[in-house]
Amino acid sequence: MAGHLVHLVSPVPYSVGAASIGFLGAAWLASVVWTARDAARRCNTVALRVVSTAMALFLPIVGAAVYRLVRPFETRAEVASRRLRTSSLRAMLDDVGERCVACRTPLEPEFRCCPSCGERVRKECRGCGGLVQVNWTTCPWCAKPVVEPALPEVA
Repeated sequence: MAGHLVHLVSPVPYSVGAASIGFLGAAWLASVVWTARDAARRCNTVALRVVSTAMALFLPIVGAAVYRLVRPFETRAEVASRRLRTSSLRAMLDDVGERCVACRTPLEPEFRCCPSCGERVRKECRGCGGLVQVNWTTCPWCAKPVVEPALPEVA
């Protein structure tokens, strides 16, 4: 048998090649699925979603990598949430009207008390009769003190 070389065909090279092809195929398929799902969450227009998915489909793995570099930073839900938060904050800042200190109900300038909780917000000046806020010490119209007289103590 020394003269005969026995050639055995090993199945190892074929199985490594098949495993490599299977792995690359699975990675390519996963990149296509990821790109399609991520584009659906981030892109506003259907055309952008289709182009992104087609790029990942026809340019294996590279298409998904390119999409990852140029995709929108925020998801559509994050954009909507940010816009809602911004509009709420802007509405709070734009609201310069007076509010009740107890319940934050909007007040009109002629209100003496809050219509919601009944908190006293203004009182009448003893000098000129104008309405002043309860925490003021002097009337801005007649310059008289607004301090109410102390109640007599009961013995």
